[in-house]
Amino acid sequence: MAWTISPRWAHGDTNVSAARMNILSDNEAFLFGALQGMHTALKPMGTGEEAQFVNVWRWLHYQTRAGEQGSIKDPSGVNPDVQLDSSESAMAVYDLANVDWLTQGQAYRATGLSFAAEDFEA
Repeated sequence: MAWTISPRWAHGDTNVSAARMNILSDNEAFLFGALQGMHTALKPMGTGEEAQFVNVWRWLHYQTRAGEQGSIKDPSGVNPDVQLDSSESAMAVYDLANVDWLTQGQAYRATGLSFAAEDFEA
């Protein structure tokens, strides 16, 4: 099965056939297979930007931005920030299990980074 250009509908379009709907279903199956095991929260960030994640995997792969302190923040502002080690010239890995206030499915923000992505392995 391969990716096929998805059909487009306009308001009032009555050509909603099973064949056209099956294209959407096949595309969904293709994407699921292609992305299985990958967390799609992959964020390149600009200076001063924050990336919002929903915690799915244990490991955060990141690279800090030059002159900025990388950190993990609680969006609610209730819990303390977690400072990340500087890694301007290479990728680093942080074990999110070390963040006592972060549970799976909870949102958090990453700041001071040029790149961040969660993964299931270090």
